[in-house]
Amino acid sequence: MAGSVARSGAPLTSASSQGFWRNSHIMLPRNAPQSWVNVLTAETVEGSQGQRGTRLSLPDVFKNFPVAVLSGIGPSLRKTSHRA
Repeated sequence: MAGSVARSGAPLTSASSQGFWRNSHIMLPRNAPQSWVNVLTAETVEGSQGQRGTRLSLPDVFKNFPVAVLSGIGPSLRKTSHRA
């Protein structure tokens, strides 16, 4: 689970928010899920996979609400180690 809050000075309306966050993103580790749901709004955010990891677009994250609590959807790409 990841949480994110729009920083001070960010507009609270969705129309203004899109321009404010333009070209901003969150980089997550390579093993992070590609799909996320904002548990506050039930909106789904799809990341894009790159060489450095999953990239979430902040205009998408803050599309309709200035606060996001994201929970990964589906399996992560994390390798688990089994200890005996």
